[in-house]
Amino acid sequence: MAGNPLENATPVRAQIVDSNGLPTTRAGAGAVLSPSATLTMTGSALALPTPPAGTTWADVQPQGGDVRYRLDGTNPTLSVGKTWYEGGDYTLTNAADIAAVRVIGTAGVILDITWRTA
Repeated sequence: MAGNPLENATPVRAQIVDSNGLPTTRAGAGAVLSPSATLTMTGSALALPTPPAGTTWADVQPQGGDVRYRLDGTNPTLSVGKTWYEGGDYTLTNAADIAAVRVIGTAGVILDITWRTA
């Protein structure tokens, strides 16, 4: 019987990126604030829900499809803007980005949001 074909496989780990698309860790993120939030995409551009007081980080994960976003306060479209890919973990690392970000996805896609302190 042949050996296990996965014995030499390299484990894959999801990469966490900040709002500029750069690799990051949650080393600067502090306590999780309640309540967390979900934002259901409608096919139109949306702002994030108002975070709890003291929020300086937001961890976001698209579920059910990709989400496009912009950090300059203007609206993305379904074809224009940077992409947060379904199932990826992304972090907005300051309150200004959380306030300015605009997102769009096809109707029914959910953006799962966890608020954090610095």
